Amino acid sequence: MVSPNGHKRFKLHYHLELRPSSYISVHQSAVRCICWAKAPPASATGVPQIDTDPTVLLSGGYDGAQMVTDIREQRSNVMNRTRG
Repeated sequence: MVSPNGHKRFKLHYHLELRPSSYISVHQSAVRCICWAKAPPASATGVPQIDTDPTVLLSGGYDGAQMVTDIREQRSNVMNRTRG
């Protein structure tokens, strides 16, 4: 596309459709914070696989629970529950 004064113009179209690749029910209310754990997954023999992506998520929710979730197992464990 060329403008009237001779400069090239580019028209950028961004169409992003973000959808989750998986869904795991972990908290009983909204999630307050979430992050990946910097712990590499281990092989069946217990050797850390440093060259792979992390598989453990840490999250805190408005339900007072702090959870550790391994996305490979599709389940989570309660590490702490705070009632206020």
